[in-house]
Amino acid sequence: MFANHQVEEAAKIFMELLKRKVILNEDTAVLRYFEDPVVADALRIIAREAGVHVHDTGHRLHLLVDPLQSQFATNITHLKTKYGKVEKKVFFYLIQIIMMAVIAEFDHEDFLYKGLTDGISYLFISKEVSRVLEGWKALDEESVGAFSKGKKLAISEMIETWGNLKLQTPGQEESEVDSRTSSSRFGLIQEAMRIFEDEKLVTIHDRHVYPREELFERIIIYRDEDRLKEIRRNIEIVKEKEVQHASN
Repeated sequence: MFANHQVEEAAKIFMELLKRKVILNEDTAVLRYFEDPVVADALRIIAREAGVHVHDTGHRLHLLVDPLQSQFATNITHLKTKYGKVEKKVFFYLIQIIMMAVIAEFDHEDFLYKGLTDGISYLFISKEVSRVLEGWKALDEESVGAFSKGKKLAISEMIETWGNLKLQTPGQEESEVDSRTSSSRFGLIQEAMRIFEDEKLVTIHDRHVYPREELFERIIIYRDEDRLKEIRRNIEIVKEKEVQHASN
C-alpha cells in the first residue's frame, strides 16, 4: 500500500519529468525516487498507466514514451499540432530520415570521445540526407522496386519532395529562404532538430546541432528498438554500397 504522501511525491516527480524530459539523478526534484523505494514504485505505476516509463541510466532519469500506448506519444497528429508545417506524411518520413541521419553521425566512438563541443551543420545534414535518398534510389532501381517494397519506404515520394525543397546555403540571407519553415531543406531539418531540442537532447546554434550527454544516453537506451534498428540498417546499406563501389 502507498501512503498518500508517497503517491503525492511520486506524482510531483512525474510532473517534473513530463516538463523536463531528463533530470540528473542528484537533482533535488527526484531525490525521493532514490531515497524511498515505495515512491519509486508509485512513480513507475503512474508512468505505466500513462503509457510511458522511467529509465535510470545511472546519471539521469529519462521519461520514455511508448509510441503505441502513450497519450504523450509523438506521432503525425501531434507533429501537425506542435510544429504546424508537417502537413503530409512524406514530410514525416523525411523528418525520421533526418533524425536518424543525425543519430547515425553521433553514434560512434569518435563523437563519444571527442566531447560535446563538436557539432554538425545543417548543410552537412542536408548532404547526408541527399546521399541516403540517392543511395536508396539506386538500390531500388537495381532491384526493380523490390528494395522500396521490401523496406516499406516511400522512396520516390521522399526524393521528389526533398528535391523540390529549396537548399539554403550558409551565404544566403534568412529572408531569401526561411529556415524556420518546411519550405526549405534547412527548414525541415530545423523542424526535426526542434524535436531533439524539446527533448533536451541537443542544443542548436547558428544552424549547427550540438549533442548533449543526454542524447548519447538515449541512443544507448533505444539502440535495440526494432523500428530504429531497421531505419539505421537501411542507412548503413547505402554506406556499405558506397564502400563496395569505391573498392571496385
